[in-house]
Amino acid sequence: MHKNIPCNLCECSEHRLLFKVKDLNYRTTDEEFNLVKCRQCGLIYLNPQPQDMARYYPTSYAQYVPAGKGSGFKRDIAAAFKIFYNVNNGKTATIGKKIKYLHRLLEILVQDRFFLYRIQYSRDKKILDVGCGNGSYLIGLKSLGWNAEKQLYGIDFKSPVLQELKEQEQINTMEGNFIDIDLPKNFFDVVTFRHVLEHFPDPLLALKKAYTILKSGGSILIDVPNFRSIEALLLFKDKWFAIEAPRHLYHYSPATLMGLLNKAGFIVEKIYLQKNSDSFKKSLKNYGCKNPSKHIEKYLIRNLLKVFKLFGFSGEMLCRAVKR
Repeated sequence: MHKNIPCNLCECSEHRLLFKVKDLNYRTTDEEFNLVKCRQCGLIYLNPQPQDMARYYPTSYAQYVPAGKGSGFKRDIAAAFKIFYNVNNGKTATIGKKIKYLHRLLEILVQDRFFLYRIQYSRDKKILDVGCGNGSYLIGLKSLGWNAEKQLYGIDFKSPVLQELKEQEQINTMEGNFIDIDLPKNFFDVVTFRHVLEHFPDPLLALKKAYTILKSGGSILIDVPNFRSIEALLLFKDKWFAIEAPRHLYHYSPATLMGLLNKAGFIVEKIYLQKNSDSFKKSLKNYGCKNPSKHIEKYLIRNLLKVFKLFGFSGEMLCRAVKR
């Protein structure tokens, strides 16, 4: 069953069709979905909106694959810190290794996931990861010194690894819809939505809920695809990997994301644009180019994405906002 809905940002019911889209990434259904754009504010969303969403999330869904010890966050951040500061199992790191990991660390802190991964909040603050999936982000924070039992919390509506995170990592996990779970008000210092806000049937309601559970001055950190990108508007269009129909119910530009946050009561501090070569390669796959050569990836794709970012049209954006 599908339901016709008004715009979540401005409540306008007038929209225009952008594309007819299908589930190209997991092929859970042969249905076509209407991707529309609000005529008043420009918010992009699926309309009619699918109602029985659980059937579109297969067990092979990427966020449900256990993170393990080699999760990207832990590998890139913890290893870089340990090697650079000569605490890599008591072994002294070579100059070459220090340079290599320092470069990777700077790439993350300055270029890629600066606002998400930088150590800007002390380890006595409580962090809630909404849509925590396999828990890789929270496991990474634990590896950097956060007390899992006292500071780290994760919510996901379906993830099969939640119990494992609780038993093996001592992370506080909750299963269910974020909107429906009873959470204490003014409790968390940081709430993160890492590639999650686009999945909510009512993102404004989710942001308002986040506002109530954050302490005054607390931060909300959001990572979403950027529809106002060359990849979405010119190159791939309905084949863009990040369309992720029907799991991605909404798509944002910097303006519409800021509009929703402001409407929920937040003050937006910064929106960062970020390149995502993995999404680009998967979009190529949707066009039949399954395995671009290493040379194409290294010299063409990476440099092309740098140009997109330079001109403000990267395929991903990261936002930090605070509770008034």
